[in-house]
Amino acid sequence: MKSHLSRSKKSDNVLPVSKKFYEDLRTRVADTCGLIGKPSLFGRAMAVIDGYILENKFSGQACETEVMLIFTLLRSEIDKVMSRSAAARKRRVSKGHSNEKAEKISSLRGSDDKNGCLAVNTLNRSERRRIEREDRRLARRKSKQAARQRTRAEIG
Repeated sequence: MKSHLSRSKKSDNVLPVSKKFYEDLRTRVADTCGLIGKPSLFGRAMAVIDGYILENKFSGQACETEVMLIFTLLRSEIDKVMSRSAAARKRRVSKGHSNEKAEKISSLRGSDDKNGCLAVNTLNRSERRRIEREDRRLARRKSKQAARQRTRAEIG
């Protein structure tokens, strides 16, 4: 039986948690089932955990005591990771707007790569801040020069 949770490229991740966390969770559940002497519980425990992760549902009546214990111990950690992953996805979506600003800065600087495309992803945070500071500094200089010219025009 092929699992819907098989390893694949990043865009195919159907879980609301990271692959690293999920693999760590699977390892911990397998180790726990082995320690209590019932490795056959692994499949049932992961089915309950997968159902909770994917559908946010848990039915305690259909589970064995050991499976309920494993799930109960991991539930708070799963909830934290799910909320953290949701926040990260939200930031990633909103980051698209900040990439537009970086693209504007790059186009103003004329930083084209050899293919003629803007090098938006090559700017790290400190470089973007440096460029923004330089832009603000230039704007202040221009406004001071304009103010001096107005003053000279009024005097002369």
